[in-house]
Amino acid sequence: TLTMMAADTNSSTPSPPEDGPSVTSQDDSFSTALLVGETSDGPEDELPETEDDSYLDFLKTFFQSKAAIHILVIAFFLSTGIGCTVGVVPDIMTDRYARLNHGYINSGVDDDCGSFDRANKPDACQRGADEAQQAAAISTLATNVLTLLCNSVIGSISDVHGRRNVLILSMFLSTLSPAVLVLMQVAPGVNPFWFYAANSAVGVVNYVSVSFAALSDVIPERYRAPGFGVFMGTFYMSFSFSPSIALFVTHGQLSVFAFAMVILGFVYTMCFLPETLSRHVAYRNQSVRQDDQDNILAVVLRPIRELSILNRNMTLRIVAVGSFLSGVVYSSDATLCLYYIEDQLNVRDSDLASMFLVMGFVGVAIQAFLLKFLITLLGEKGLLITSFISGTIHNLFYGIAKTKFLIYVALSLSQLTKTNFPILSSLASVNANEYEQGRIQGALFALSALANAIGPVTLQYVYNCTKDTNPGLMFVVAALLYLLGTICVSFLPSKKQDEVASIDGDNSNELETPLLDSDELSE
Repeated sequence: TLTMMAADTNSSTPSPPEDGPSVTSQDDSFSTALLVGETSDGPEDELPETEDDSYLDFLKTFFQSKAAIHILVIAFFLSTGIGCTVGVVPDIMTDRYARLNHGYINSGVDDDCGSFDRANKPDACQRGADEAQQAAAISTLATNVLTLLCNSVIGSISDVHGRRNVLILSMFLSTLSPAVLVLMQVAPGVNPFWFYAANSAVGVVNYVSVSFAALSDVIPERYRAPGFGVFMGTFYMSFSFSPSIALFVTHGQLSVFAFAMVILGFVYTMCFLPETLSRHVAYRNQSVRQDDQDNILAVVLRPIRELSILNRNMTLRIVAVGSFLSGVVYSSDATLCLYYIEDQLNVRDSDLASMFLVMGFVGVAIQAFLLKFLITLLGEKGLLITSFISGTIHNLFYGIAKTKFLIYVALSLSQLTKTNFPILSSLASVNANEYEQGRIQGALFALSALANAIGPVTLQYVYNCTKDTNPGLMFVVAALLYLLGTICVSFLPSKKQDEVASIDGDNSNELETPLLDSDELSE
């Protein structure tokens, strides 16, 4: 019947939904695809799945996919702009708080608060540093609350209206904090509050989650985890190498450079990024979700409803728990580790630059080049368990480290730990159908935002209680959380179990095939 209907499209074209764009007779191929449930601009699922796909096959498929290269270029601009200032923002904010709120006046041209060691730092600078750290914690909390409330909804909206405009909005919000940082160099009276407020605004739209949804639109399922790895490898590479720029320029010049890089990413997104969401998916989602637009209660409860997708089956529940535990520890490491090693191990700017370089090389090697091989060797479940074990070990190393060398080892292991990020996103992606890629990624990142909000606060409390006796105990607690996550993800169904479930007619736990729930099958 579908074949006959498709053949009839030579003489008649199906009408799109009223709110959708018109489909003319010159696009018969899309009309046919609309009837049979696929379009030419969707993921390349027509490629046969083989167990022996080479890495070159993956790279060819990835870079030939629509928008993949553009997304990597944008990630490069964004991560470079963010990364080059990550090491100097604490010094800039500390000095500004010390001057505005604590009466610090430098005695020389180069005597800003960042030029002093901890032992001889003026009291005003110390109080400025405490205020800056508190402001950063509040900003992180605000960012993640916004992500929790908005990201799953934004992802669902992108399932209807497309990824391109959402990514443009994300890049625009990303330009705000570098712009304020430049303004602070020009106007000494600007309060750091405006920087932290602008920085929190990026929580409304998470660039990474929408990028993952866009990549899911165009990449075959078997290549999604390594594809996400290439994306994260690009991001980590730029983010790790760019802090070294601060060794050669002033803070003002660095702020202008960071702003220029993010602006380039914003302009590139507007000019070159194509839409990845296929039209038949947008039509279908628009018609299905039209009924909720006039329901006030549905609008109020929408963030909770969007998160409920993670409770669909056992696989997604395990993915959600693993993502939450990983997020608690990851955000704590990112927020507290630098302060800890600077305070306890006398790590300085030159040390941080070399550490970021080591992290960059190891991270790029693992995420961009070895991830596909590791997945082939261990399987997604095996590599996920390995990554959680690595997280347990590297956090334990943070806690017991007495030398910088062990910190280098721990930071290198942390790059293997980060492979859980693309794998969890890939497992979530293949457990949702093609109409829900934005929603599933948005829900997963919203849950991670909740973890990111409570993680640093919780481990900071542990630190405050133990800093006089065992300051590294907070990282031992983090290692225990990763150990709990290791046990949790070990219960993920294996591929063979999925195949048996598929034969028995139960597809609820499939890791290799996207799901269609009963409502969608009936439609």
